Amino acid sequence: MINEAAFESSERTANQDGVTITVPDFDEAVKCSASPEFKLLAENSLAVFKVTITVSADAKPSLKEIHLAYSACSGHSESDFRILVIEE
Repeated sequence: MINEAAFESSERTANQDGVTITVPDFDEAVKCSASPEFKLLAENSLAVFKVTITVSADAKPSLKEIHLAYSACSGHSESDFRILVIEE
């Protein structure tokens, strides 16, 4: 099951079950897409963007499946994340 996580206000940060996903502003998020290792993705109409994922100490070990959708005046983005939280 993929859970929907909504972004909080304009911060572009989504929190769910101890997992936080943050998307920086547009210019910084897509800066990495110019790297040569992502050329094949761009040629196949897949956009690359940077996110930061953090997990709190109290997050329970499990596989988190999170679907993020974000709309702005520049367009709409959707991404699926599978994050494995393990106990150390």
